[in-house]
Amino acid sequence: MCGISGFFGRDDNKPLYVKSCLNEMKHRGPDDCSIAEFDEIAMGTVRLSIRDSSEKANQPFVSSSGRWIITFNGEINNFQQLRHELKRCWATECDTEVLAELFEAFGKEGLQKLKGMYAIAAFDTHTDKLFLARDFPGIKPLYWMKTKTGAYIYASEFPALLNTLKALNEDCEMTKDQVYEYLMYRDTLLEPNTLIDSIKKVSPGEILELSLDKGVISSKVSNVYEKKEPMDLERLFTKAITSVIEPKQKMGMFLSGGVDSSTVLSELVSQGANVEAITLRYEKTGAFSYSEVPFSKYVCGFLNVPLHEVILKEQDFIDLLPQALANQDGLSMDPTIVAYYALGEAAEKRGLKTVITGTGSDEIFGSYDWLHSDSIKQFDHWMKSATTKNLLRLDDQIWKNISDSSFQDRKHKIETFMSAGGNLGDAIRLFGFYHLEADALPRVDLGTMNSSVECRVPLLDQDFVHAALSMPPDKEKSLFRSLSKNRIPLEIQQRPKCGFPHPVFIWMKHGQLGRVAYDFLKVSQLKDVIHFEELDKFLNDGSSLLGRNPSAHLYDLGSSFWYLYSFALWCEIHKVKLPNLKQRKEVYYEN
Repeated sequence: MCGISGFFGRDDNKPLYVKSCLNEMKHRGPDDCSIAEFDEIAMGTVRLSIRDSSEKANQPFVSSSGRWIITFNGEINNFQQLRHELKRCWATECDTEVLAELFEAFGKEGLQKLKGMYAIAAFDTHTDKLFLARDFPGIKPLYWMKTKTGAYIYASEFPALLNTLKALNEDCEMTKDQVYEYLMYRDTLLEPNTLIDSIKKVSPGEILELSLDKGVISSKVSNVYEKKEPMDLERLFTKAITSVIEPKQKMGMFLSGGVDSSTVLSELVSQGANVEAITLRYEKTGAFSYSEVPFSKYVCGFLNVPLHEVILKEQDFIDLLPQALANQDGLSMDPTIVAYYALGEAAEKRGLKTVITGTGSDEIFGSYDWLHSDSIKQFDHWMKSATTKNLLRLDDQIWKNISDSSFQDRKHKIETFMSAGGNLGDAIRLFGFYHLEADALPRVDLGTMNSSVECRVPLLDQDFVHAALSMPPDKEKSLFRSLSKNRIPLEIQQRPKCGFPHPVFIWMKHGQLGRVAYDFLKVSQLKDVIHFEELDKFLNDGSSLLGRNPSAHLYDLGSSFWYLYSFALWCEIHKVKLPNLKQRKEVYYEN
């Protein structure tokens, strides 16, 4: 696991810009920092060594003939199989060397053979081409941009790239349309777009071929959307768990006590992993405990696994929030970013370098209610915030126009998925699956890597994902529950679906967090477009979210308040200037 960065272009200061990027990502790789410079490219890595701690395994890594220069972030799950197939005299035990020799043997086509999570930069010294590639489904992040002079810069984390662009006096602007769409869709945008118009993501499963003379060519890892014949889920599940186990190290498991993480933990134990569990609970707020600790304790007692508990109080949340936002790209503002930051810290304090999460099951099997919409319009309605517009003073016609165009963009993406052979349900599930890349996966990666802890996601193993997507959407989770039989107690097998419960939207109404957010928005870049009268009413009208059946509208207002605050705070932390969002009034003069 690493952080990678590179500068591909004709500029004498290439290594300085790469070094600047890497310095901002030291948390991703405290074990080594190295840069290699060639005529037209500088490539660098900060390294978190897990499988092979020797200096020979450091990156950038040069293939045996010297043709390919490789940096990558992630883990190649099938590297032992590839190692056997390639039949080389190996100098290390690391998967980076296998990756370098894969390029040596097959060029970019070797990427079709990879299984695992990865973001790769590979430079071909014979053709002077740079290849950037990212795993499907997009577990590891990778950002890039083209400068005004025609150079290319890439980095594992958005803020590192953003600050390098500022040093180069490049455009770091948001457009008004982007901001409207972003606020409309609960602080998300469609990939490959980011909040900064000039910075793009490498999309999940994408391979970019970059040339200083011929521009950019994009292609996909083959069969990304391909449906396959039903496969043996049990076999693929056990194989996916095997692929993430580090036999020589103690590992952590982020445990909720739900069916997904409990089943994963059980299989880890069954395969002999040295593992301990970590669970998080919030302090009790109103009638709700926001704690799954009793379920986690029950599972750990059943499996004889040590359990460590993290408690997150409201003041802790307020204190940690700026740090948690510091590495974010702004497109994953769900409040659980703070929880994953706290979990990463807890894992690091336990001396763990690797943790496992049960993220992804509900998306790939289509178990969420919102993945079962009757129409694209109904699905789009769910994706949008119902109340954000209530809290903003924005031009109604502009809002409507951008709402209509944003809907068409999402409709086109879903219809593209349908044209590959799926029905509406399959296409919406695939869209929701891509939502993982923008939302849940960055929270996990950035939250844990901030503490130099690698998080592995076995339920997003490529073969397991393809098997799940080849089956009909499973709203009742019956397919995954079948994997839990004979692994975990019946009471856990039958637990209803539940997201990561938190009281943050309630704190926005009744807690100190809401007051902190209100005061900040008063002086933020959003101050001229916030409808403070509506916020005053929300905070002071005597209504309550503390009962057993709170108003859904009131809860959604708390959510919208949170997303506005987190966005404004993110802009402040990263010194990003917003476009002018104020309504313009026409002024007429009589002759």
